[in-house]
Amino acid sequence: LESHLGFAFPELEILHFGDNQFSGRIPASVTNISGLKDFDIYSNAFSGLVPENMGKLQNLVFFYIDYNHLGIGKGGDLDFLPSLTNCSRLNDLDIHHNRLGGVLPNSIANLSAQLEHLFMGGNLISGSIPQGIGNLVKLKNLHIGENLFTGEVPTSIGKLRNIGRFDLSLNRLSGEIPSCIGNLSRLLYLHLNGNNFEGRIPLTLGKCKDMEIMDLSQNKLGGTIPDQLIAAFQRLITLNLSHNAFNGSFPSAISNSKNLVELYGDNNDFSGELPGGFGEISELRILHMQGNYFDGSIPQALGILRGLESLDLSGNNLTGTIPLELQKLPFLVSLNLSFNQLEGEVPEEGVFNNISQFSLVGNKDLCGGIPEIELPKCFNQAANAKRNGLSTKSIIIIVISLSLASVSVAFIAILCWRKLSGKEIIPLALRQVCFVRVSYKELVQATNGFEASSLVGKGSFGSVYKGFLDQQENPVAIKVLNLQNLRAIKSFTVECEALRNVRHRNLVKLITCCSSMDYQGNDFKAIVLEFMANGTLESWLHHDYDEDHSSRHLNFAQMLDIAIDVANALDYLHHHCRTPIVHRDLKPTNVLLDDDMVAHVGDFGMAKLLSDA
Repeated sequence: LESHLGFAFPELEILHFGDNQFSGRIPASVTNISGLKDFDIYSNAFSGLVPENMGKLQNLVFFYIDYNHLGIGKGGDLDFLPSLTNCSRLNDLDIHHNRLGGVLPNSIANLSAQLEHLFMGGNLISGSIPQGIGNLVKLKNLHIGENLFTGEVPTSIGKLRNIGRFDLSLNRLSGEIPSCIGNLSRLLYLHLNGNNFEGRIPLTLGKCKDMEIMDLSQNKLGGTIPDQLIAAFQRLITLNLSHNAFNGSFPSAISNSKNLVELYGDNNDFSGELPGGFGEISELRILHMQGNYFDGSIPQALGILRGLESLDLSGNNLTGTIPLELQKLPFLVSLNLSFNQLEGEVPEEGVFNNISQFSLVGNKDLCGGIPEIELPKCFNQAANAKRNGLSTKSIIIIVISLSLASVSVAFIAILCWRKLSGKEIIPLALRQVCFVRVSYKELVQATNGFEASSLVGKGSFGSVYKGFLDQQENPVAIKVLNLQNLRAIKSFTVECEALRNVRHRNLVKLITCCSSMDYQGNDFKAIVLEFMANGTLESWLHHDYDEDHSSRHLNFAQMLDIAIDVANALDYLHHHCRTPIVHRDLKPTNVLLDDDMVAHVGDFGMAKLLSDA
């Protein structure tokens, strides 16, 4: 950027250079733009030190310098922070993913009382966390993970009662998890993983009843986990307790967490039998319990988890046979039962039909299975008959039962048909999002493995693919989030919430959201939307070319129609939907055109629901 930038635009209020390829230093002259409210240079290649007198911008509300190369990893990198205490309106302070080093100054306690979002993760900040951080009582998001912080967590964090996301992950923090964390009753996401915390999980944490993601992995935590603690978390989506020293039985109360999608209890000292209640968690997709001391048999109830994608029970003391029900799980693509004491015949269908998807090594008494695993044949036909066969009496009972069931179903179907005749059937794409469920596997299949030919757009928040789902007649747009970008994670939550209850002909329709893991065990988030065949308004305004190489051009009537469509969408968002929504990122790339050139406003990743204001 030009060094005289601040002198050329002294009346500027919003400065956005984000998501580009600018490099060099931040011009010191920007501090002369006294009316500046929004300073955003995120996701560039800026380097060097941040000007120390940024606090001259006393009207500053948003300060985004994240995802650059600022700082040199030493003391002095954070010398600009004390000056920001002059910015009494500051709401967002994002400096994460740079090279900022040194100790976090105590003046952090004097930042704006209006501060709601503080992101400092992914730097080289060292020393202890200042006790004064508890003064920032309006904080909703605090992310200081992926740094070099040491010492104990200050008890003053118990004052941050508005906090929704609290991330101290991947530091060198020690001591016990402070019991005052239970004061954070609005906590949704807790990331304490990758530290040196020890002792037990404080029972006060059970006061955070709205918790959705809790990651305590890779610490030195131990002891038993009381049932009453786990029973409190009925809204959990992800629970990660892996790589600690927890012992005793795994809490059976986990079955109360009906929304749980990912459960990691691996590499601990748990013992006893695996809870049969796992089968009651209908949303469970990932269950990893390897590297413990579980004994007994594999619960047959796991066979009713229709959405299960990854199951790892390796490195335990499990005995008995492999439940046949596991081969019937339609989405199971990763199964590891290695190094147990399992016996009997290996199933051959489902996940057991692809040698790259399952592992059974270290179970010396197994037999059968597909030829590729090279196990001995099973010779105990009597046992097989007992396990798999049915007596004549059983067959007769089943046939009679099925016949009666068929008659009942037919009778009910006739009644329903009479009741519904003459009523319009609502297409799947128009139903509420909660009725459509897709897995990572389905999205892979829909895009042919996210191949390049399916890619229709790409940005810092993620990539958009054209795909075909079995549940949909028409093609869909699949937005895969780049989870290395913290803003992408925030945008995922915001967009799903914003589009969940809105319907208008000039808004892009949300079909569903997917929050899961890929085949390598990495977090995966995607948003599935209706596909717009004519692309973005941006591509038409700048005369891009169609597939047949003909130039795109809008006549005046089309431009007027598009303007009216966009105005109708904004009028609906501002005045007619249940919770008023401000889009905050309206631009030609976020206006999409369908087959009939009707405009639809999309990309609500930066939207604001006014009920949250």
